[in-house]
Amino acid sequence: MPFTKDDTTFAGVFMLSRFLKSQHQPESTESEIPRYPPFLKGLPAASPEDLQSTQDELISKLRQVLGFNQRDFQRLIQPCIDHLAAYVHLLPASEHHHHSGAGGLLRHSLEVAFWAAQAAEGIIFVASGTPVEKKEQEPRWRVAAALGGLFHDIGKPVSDLSITDEDGRYLWNPFLETLSQWTTNNSIERYFIRWRDGRCKRHEQFSILVLNRVMTPELLAWLTQPGPEILQAMLEAIGNTDPEHVLSKLVIEADQTSVQRDLKAQRISVDDNALGVPVERYLLDAMRRLLASSQWLVNQRDARVWIRKSNQSTNLYLVWKSAAKEIIELLAKDKIPGIPRDPDTLADILIERGLATKSASNERYESFAPEVLIKDGKPIWLPMLHISEADLLFSSNVPSGVTLFNKSEWEATQQTQAEQQSRSSEHSDLPEASSSIEHGNSSESPSTNSSDQDDELRLASDVNNPQANENAPGDGCEKPNNSYDGAISNNVNQHDAEALNLPESLAWLPEASSALVVVGEQILFRYPDAVRPWCAPRKLLAELSRLDWLELDPANPTRKARTITTKDGVQEQGLLLKVSISKGLTSLIDLPKQDAESAAAIQNEEALLRPSRTKTTNAQAKEPATRAERKQKPIVANANSSTDPKHAQRQQMVSFVKDLPILLTDGDYPDVDHSADGIRVTIQTLRQVANEHGIPAGQLLRGISASDECQFDEGETVLFTAHAER
Repeated sequence: MPFTKDDTTFAGVFMLSRFLKSQHQPESTESEIPRYPPFLKGLPAASPEDLQSTQDELISKLRQVLGFNQRDFQRLIQPCIDHLAAYVHLLPASEHHHHSGAGGLLRHSLEVAFWAAQAAEGIIFVASGTPVEKKEQEPRWRVAAALGGLFHDIGKPVSDLSITDEDGRYLWNPFLETLSQWTTNNSIERYFIRWRDGRCKRHEQFSILVLNRVMTPELLAWLTQPGPEILQAMLEAIGNTDPEHVLSKLVIEADQTSVQRDLKAQRISVDDNALGVPVERYLLDAMRRLLASSQWLVNQRDARVWIRKSNQSTNLYLVWKSAAKEIIELLAKDKIPGIPRDPDTLADILIERGLATKSASNERYESFAPEVLIKDGKPIWLPMLHISEADLLFSSNVPSGVTLFNKSEWEATQQTQAEQQSRSSEHSDLPEASSSIEHGNSSESPSTNSSDQDDELRLASDVNNPQANENAPGDGCEKPNNSYDGAISNNVNQHDAEALNLPESLAWLPEASSALVVVGEQILFRYPDAVRPWCAPRKLLAELSRLDWLELDPANPTRKARTITTKDGVQEQGLLLKVSISKGLTSLIDLPKQDAESAAAIQNEEALLRPSRTKTTNAQAKEPATRAERKQKPIVANANSSTDPKHAQRQQMVSFVKDLPILLTDGDYPDVDHSADGIRVTIQTLRQVANEHGIPAGQLLRGISASDECQFDEGETVLFTAHAER
């Protein structure tokens, strides 16, 4: 039957209604029903700029730790990061281990670069050479450490992975173009990866081959300006061909740090196909955001976060009731569903997941009284939740710890203080007691960059110099709320580092007697050369200033370094500690005493030695002190030195040090290296020599540090620059 006009109108209306209905109805429910196992969606062909924007914070930290201004960083380092992002794109770093998610390889590379560069700050790469040479080479060594970390896994796309488009028609060749260029040239929206078999450690052999894809000629020219040694060490670190080199060790340790931190974070990772609200993941994300925005303070009044140092470990606590309230408010603004609103419930979730721990008494919270909040002997007790790992909230270095008293410690402290006050009333000459029983410190304060002795002395001469008193960006060091003075004084009769509450950063002191000398009632650090085997001089200067341990010259309080001449004519230069600190350390360390003037006499002598600001001879103006003149050695012999037994001992030590090259050459000692520069030997071997000849190792090392023919090389070995003549 033919259609009539009315039938045509009806058909048109019917089709239109179906079309409109289809526009308002959702798509087939097939797309809403989850499928198991799920389809692989592949990785999107995002731009390298978008990839880097997700890592802006880490890239900024890398620039800060390298010490570059924005212009130099953009000129030398940023192009390498651009090329790396285009090359590795969103590839994972491993299949099932660390950084196994999308973009894991880029993130891991940046992390290793950051940790290696930060660790390099504490290394003296150029132990000898002129100040100009050190200034030129030290920054390049630190950049080489960062680049070694940045490119240590660059061979994985070649050896470990096979990349194709969705249909399998296009296969990426990593030698021809970057992954980003490949997706653009072939109009690929998503790509898929396949892991190759037998890939363990194979990428190390391929990394060197593809370096030309990511490094720029300008950077190579800058690195090799002083010579090829720095680039050679960087290539060996990337290819892992010389794992014992200091640069390779930095990259290996940084790689391990990145892996360990990611494996910890994976405890809270969530499978995209899992059901249930990942409450703990949202809680930790909120905590990090509150810290990053400075809404949460650390270790001060109104702080939500408290870091406690206890038995050489770091413990992180949250004032949970207040902290939980702010977490809930933040997640409510984000409209995150399914988050419990009871603080106790949230705490139980963190404890159940192993992200927080109960107290020793198996309670959810433990009350602590921060020392900085105690006034007039009255503590403020705060119920706190113990977060199991401080790294869960802090992406880089954890801030310094402070004293947090629990109830039993507070009661013991009050009792001890009462007993000390009672004894003090009977013996007025005893040092004043302090209630401190535990003090935190920064365990990772990166040393400053240059090892030049002139720079060390210049820093030590100015108490207001920011480089001497402040730490590098991102090092996590904070000004303490109190001094260690009282803690040391309280424990002068103790005989171990733990009882003295010796800071971790100075835990090497009991082994460093050669760097110390007793001057009257005080201890003097021989600064800067003698402390190098144990600590970077600038790090020591910053740490002693931070702890307020230094005895400054009242007549010249801006100068930290002191110059003291003992009664036997030996001139000592270094950092002088306060009497109370010195007493505590003297009971801990067996030190040889020097016949020295009293503190008052020292100050008078320094005033005489100090050149006049108005009367300077032409000779003084034309002949500045050389580095050799600044070395700590006798300058005037005592008239009675021929009969002075101490003088005779020193002369014997001088002779023994001169004969050391012969002993090392003829003896069967390990780790003795002969080269054109001289004889290089490890400090451990020198301790063995001292033990065989009945000499205290500290005295031998002190004698070596005072010799013009010896120098400490990279803090672990000693170089005898002149071979002993038979």
